[in-house]
Amino acid sequence: MADNFIANAGAGGDTFGADDVGGVKYPRSKIGFGIDGTYTDVAVGAELPIALSAAQITALQPLATQPVSGTVTANTGLSQPLTDAQLRATPVPVSGTFFQGTQPISAAALPLPTGAATETTVAALNTKTPALGVAAPSAASPVVLANAVIVGAAASIAALNIDLLTGGASGWFDATNYRSVSIQIVGSAGITAGAITFEQTNDTTVAAAGNLWPVDEMAIATPTPIIAAVTIAANTIRSFGAPITHRFVRVRVSTAFATANVQAIANFSQATYWRQTHTVHQATAANLLATVSGTVTATVSGAGITGGVISPLTVAGVSVEASTAKTVTATGTTITNNSANGVLLFINASVVSGTTPTLVVRLQVQDPVSALWVDVPGAATASITAVSTTLLTVAAGVTPVANAAVSFPVPRTYRVAWVIGGTTPSFTFSVGAQYII
Repeated sequence: MADNFIANAGAGGDTFGADDVGGVKYPRSKIGFGIDGTYTDVAVGAELPIALSAAQITALQPLATQPVSGTVTANTGLSQPLTDAQLRATPVPVSGTFFQGTQPISAAALPLPTGAATETTVAALNTKTPALGVAAPSAASPVVLANAVIVGAAASIAALNIDLLTGGASGWFDATNYRSVSIQIVGSAGITAGAITFEQTNDTTVAAAGNLWPVDEMAIATPTPIIAAVTIAANTIRSFGAPITHRFVRVRVSTAFATANVQAIANFSQATYWRQTHTVHQATAANLLATVSGTVTATVSGAGITGGVISPLTVAGVSVEASTAKTVTATGTTITNNSANGVLLFINASVVSGTTPTLVVRLQVQDPVSALWVDVPGAATASITAVSTTLLTVAAGVTPVANAAVSFPVPRTYRVAWVIGGTTPSFTFSVGAQYII
């Protein structure tokens, strides 16, 4: 059947728009609006008015203030989707309102980069990436954790076993990231003295007994670490300090207070704690009980020490070889050196006789393994032919002089030896020694 129909067919009636569906004509209509006596067609700029309640208006907020989900396409003025070259060349403009959870944030507040990316390869990006490991101090950006200031509540916390830091029954404060703490305990007016105990543990399921936390009272110049309950009286403020050696710490009310007005204020820090004093331990208590005051004079004794005062060390002369007449080559007696560095040998020839007599005196040292005697290189006098006194110096560090001085330390065991020559020679001589310390 055909659409549309003519009213009063055959009599020149108007044609009405209709849609024929299975022989039934459904009228086609235009929508308009207006009060009695007026009519306005619905069109762009003349939209159909809708009456809404205040609650409905509030619910229909502009989309800019509503959370956005799904895929969002930025209107950049460029073809969509953006090509790799477009993304590298120009930062994508961002506008409108964005949401973090349910809180709106503006585009200006977003932490977006302000420059354009210019690197086109991973290798180029690597040059902009900081190297792994510890940087030099001038290039390092240290991460510093702020101090944790804990202000315990000043009310309803005086009951037995309450932790003054957390306010919880048998509670613990997690001090994992801290190395030291200062704690101020305030006892308000009117309280009846109670007591607190400082405790620490790595396992909060373990009973408090045995987990005492040694603390110092800062008002004492030379404090001894406290490992017992501390009484807090009314109108008092007491400050304590301690290192953090366990994960969990607490300031537990070990004796209940009559009122709730006792409070703990703690400052946990990353700084290392330094005790003002150090404790000296000694197995025998009596050894630590000596009281020393005034001028202390040490009394010592030994060689070169008189009346407890050390005098310049001097050593008496030593007779190495007694004065006797000698006519043949021979060796003297063994001499022991008492840790001297060197020796001055005095060779005194008092009587000389014979035809062209000669005398040479030299110093020898002994091999401790084979017991053989060996001449000290250079430690020998020039040939002595007449009455005279000759000095031979043997010591480490002296300036060598031929037949007079040699740089050589005197060993523990030594002796002198002599060689006599000529016709019927005879030398009456002695050898004395003076040590060089």
